[in-house]
Amino acid sequence: MSGSINYFIALLISMLLLAACNTEEGIIVQEAPSFVRIIPGESNDNVPIQLITLSNNDLLIVANSSSFIDAESVSKIRLIRMTLAGEKVYDLSYPADETTSWSAVDVVYVNDGQIIIGGNTDDNAMLLISVNANGELISQKNDYPNASSFISISKDDSDAIIALSVSPSNEELIYTIAPADLSIVTNALAASTGRQLPEQPTSEILLKDDKMIYAINDIINYVSFDEEETADVDASLSVIDADALSVKFILNDEDAEQSMAFGELRNGNLTQLFSAPSFPSKEITATNFYVQSGNATRSLESARNLQGGFLLSGSTERPDASSNFLLIKTDAQGKSIFTQVFGAAETENALYDALEIENSIYAVGTTNFDGGASSFIVLFKMDVNGRLLN
Repeated sequence: MSGSINYFIALLISMLLLAACNTEEGIIVQEAPSFVRIIPGESNDNVPIQLITLSNNDLLIVANSSSFIDAESVSKIRLIRMTLAGEKVYDLSYPADETTSWSAVDVVYVNDGQIIIGGNTDDNAMLLISVNANGELISQKNDYPNASSFISISKDDSDAIIALSVSPSNEELIYTIAPADLSIVTNALAASTGRQLPEQPTSEILLKDDKMIYAINDIINYVSFDEEETADVDASLSVIDADALSVKFILNDEDAEQSMAFGELRNGNLTQLFSAPSFPSKEITATNFYVQSGNATRSLESARNLQGGFLLSGSTERPDASSNFLLIKTDAQGKSIFTQVFGAAETENALYDALEIENSIYAVGTTNFDGGASSFIVLFKMDVNGRLLN
């Protein structure tokens, strides 16, 4: 396998070096060392969900891995700690029991002693686990009342942990969580609302100005934690000539004092990406579109805040129905600064998260670099313009 990995890495580097030659006017190429690290695992399918920065700037990859045991699919939460130089510190999976399944959906970093991962058990019950930077399991809880599918978890400015779930009958359930033991805070600022939802939320949650914000397709929902506000105001997102819209991420831009929505829009069989400024109590119009020539379908897996902008990760389809890695950097208004598309032919590739650290971009994704059925986690270090330079 090592020969195939080395060939794949060399091919990716050559493609990104070629892209680096097409330097936009005014952009200075930074010759910081870059790398590609393919991280094999014991399971057949590995999908990262988030990249976390620890206090010493090590990276924690939180992923889901699945394999078949006695013809039954079993999922595990996989934790991989890497240094900024690309060296692996540990690779652990939970739970330890071989036949029990856990899957991760969202992560909130409190500190190195408390990294809270939200997800679901094999019977679709909401699950929260707490691990530390050493990968040790500190606590776990999956007996939350009425909760069925876990949706998202976040931390507000006061370090309150808020989790969103839905009941089996699709009622909105909001919990304030005590980080120490993952229990529900009895005098919670947020409590179960019981509001009936038409569908499950499509986005992660954003906590801002005593409100929780999340989306259900093209409707952005605002849940107020202020007891003096008697009603929540939702906003409708619109775009010209779109068959369907789905907001997947809502991020807060502190400099512009606004939030930005990112998602996917579909026209026929073609899916593209968009962004739009998000404000309550008004109709919102998508203003930026990230369209690729050749009518290729794109998918959005992550959106992250940067200083003065945002970083988007995902994939884009090729004519042979395989897929490329996709990385987009925008300014604070969502206008594209660069787009990087790369990947070897006849392979399935996708980026799932990316961060900018110390004038470099670290991105994590998956690839079946050998064209087989198994997917492997891959970690990239790039320059600030999304290119591999050595």
